[in-house]
Amino acid sequence: MEITNDLHNNHNVYILGAGFSRLRGLPLISDFMMQMRDALEYHAQNNHRQECDAIRAVLGFRMKASSAAYRVQVDLENIEELFSLASASTNTHEESIRLAIASTLDYSFHAKKSMSADFHAADDAFAGIGGWGKPRQTDGYWQGSQRVPAYEYIVRALIGDRTGTEGIENTFITFNYDTIVEDALNEIGAQFSLGFEGSVSSKSSASIQVLKLHGSTNWAIPKGKRSEVQVFDSYRHVVAEGLIPYLVPPTWKKDSRGALNHIWSHSLKALENATRVVIIGFSIPPTDLHFKYLLAAGLQNNYSLREIVFVNPEPGLQLVKDRCAQLFANQEHNAAKLRFINSTVEAFVGQGTMQEKVWSIARPIPESLQNLSFEFS
Repeated sequence: MEITNDLHNNHNVYILGAGFSRLRGLPLISDFMMQMRDALEYHAQNNHRQECDAIRAVLGFRMKASSAAYRVQVDLENIEELFSLASASTNTHEESIRLAIASTLDYSFHAKKSMSADFHAADDAFAGIGGWGKPRQTDGYWQGSQRVPAYEYIVRALIGDRTGTEGIENTFITFNYDTIVEDALNEIGAQFSLGFEGSVSSKSSASIQVLKLHGSTNWAIPKGKRSEVQVFDSYRHVVAEGLIPYLVPPTWKKDSRGALNHIWSHSLKALENATRVVIIGFSIPPTDLHFKYLLAAGLQNNYSLREIVFVNPEPGLQLVKDRCAQLFANQEHNAAKLRFINSTVEAFVGQGTMQEKVWSIARPIPESLQNLSFEFS
């Protein structure tokens, strides 16, 4: 009888929250409403009538909901609470909410300055996914000076150099709607799967998965279809077709049917096979019970798991620790240990062998890469 080995010794599952996208200027839950107000002016200047109408509808509901805050403790500047109230109301404003979310991210992406990673590196740094290409200039001892978009570097660092490495696997489970991870993977030429049929770059043999549990700004259901999700090049292509982005708003009433059901299943399987679960920029909001049960269901049959790592800068990290104390029972008896890293995303993917660096999750930065800094382009 053939003996199969289901043990996974180098499968990193990254769970990404809004903090992961912060370096690109995208909003957190706490300041989303503020950026939405700025987005209204941006879209008005660009004659985006559909987006303006959606944002005005959400802001109008926010104003009318003020009376609810006098009777029940509701933070109306927190979109999770505001949208939960909207979904519980008779008039849910669902399409307006979805479009307002996507258009706010579109504003943030285009109006905020992007950052680049500057460093010196050999041509074959991260050779397993094509290297960095030719250096921009010769600079003494160093073979070349490089500048790449920040998230192209960050994502490349998280998936690691796969040259000569067997069994290396990477899965991104994200609650974010933006396309930062997919855009970076496309730029560096890495094949990946989105977890449902017909998705761009979807290949069963791909060792990288990007699983978006709440949908994406560039997904939509074409007219005349009920559940078939189409992946567009960008959010602007979605609205140009007169469609509404396929998103699940951050509320207590989440719907995981259709394509999201397949993505949920793939996420559970990834957690079941995870060597490490690395949670970046996610504060474990108490309203998101999906996260709790996703972990519980995914890890109950996992015997490969070594540790669960939280990467978050202070002061948010202390909040994460407090919530973990409630989420994870009997921590001292768990085979997989919890580890907390007080770090920003960009500091975490730096050079070195300290426990606060990406090296500690089996994704070492090539030694030839030095003098890393993140600057505005």
